[in-house]
Amino acid sequence: MSDVFHAIRRAALAGALALMATTAPAQEQVTVRFPPGSSGTTINGTIIGQEYIDYVLDVGAGQTMIATLRVTGTNGHGSAFFNVLPAGKDYDGLYVGSMDDDSTAEVTFPTAGKWAIRVYLMGNDKDAGKTVGYAIDVRIPPGKSGASGQAPAVPVARVAGVPANDLLNVRSGPGTEHGVIGALTNGDQVKRLGCESHGGSEWCMIEMMTDMHERGWVNRRYLQ
Repeated sequence: MSDVFHAIRRAALAGALALMATTAPAQEQVTVRFPPGSSGTTINGTIIGQEYIDYVLDVGAGQTMIATLRVTGTNGHGSAFFNVLPAGKDYDGLYVGSMDDDSTAEVTFPTAGKWAIRVYLMGNDKDAGKTVGYAIDVRIPPGKSGASGQAPAVPVARVAGVPANDLLNVRSGPGTEHGVIGALTNGDQVKRLGCESHGGSEWCMIEMMTDMHERGWVNRRYLQ
C-alpha cells in the first residue's frame, strides 16, 4: 500500500507541476534596434492575459525617450499599458502607464545601460486571458547631455510657408500616416529636436514653446 500511495502522490505532484508550467505567465524579452539613420521605430506586438513583454533598449545617460502606446485590436477591453524600468528589474521605474491617462511616456534616463519598456494587461483582460494587439512609437531625439550634465542648446525655428487661412498639422510620428496631435500657424516658434527622412520628405521632431511643452513631428519645409 505504501508503494502505491507514493506512486499516486508522485503522479499528482508531477501533474500539478505540469499544470503550473502551462499556466505560468509568459515573459518575453525583445531587443529594440532603430533603423540606420533613424531616431526611432514602431514596435508592433500582441499580448495575452497575464503575459508581460520587455522591449529592451541600450541608451546613454541623459538621453530622453518619448514612447506612445496605441491599441490596434482586442477581443476584450484593450487594457494594455507599459512601464519604463531598468532591464531585468521590477522596480526603480521611471514611468508607470497604469497611472497615466494618455499612454505616453517622456523620460530622461539617469544612467547609461539597458532599460526596458514592459507591456502588460490589467483588469478583466488580464484575468480572463484576453488578447490585445498594440503598437508603440518610440523616439529618442538626437543628442545627449555633456560632461556637465546640461543638455546641449536646442535650435529654435519659426513656422513659415503655411498657406493663408490654413494650419500646419503636428503629428505623433514622422509621416502623414501618424495621427494629428496639434496645429501651428505661420510665425509660431518651436524647438527643433532632430530631423529624419521618411517617405521622400524630411520630418523634424519639435517641441512647442508653451507651458505644456508638447512634442510632435512636422515637415521640415515649413520650418524656417
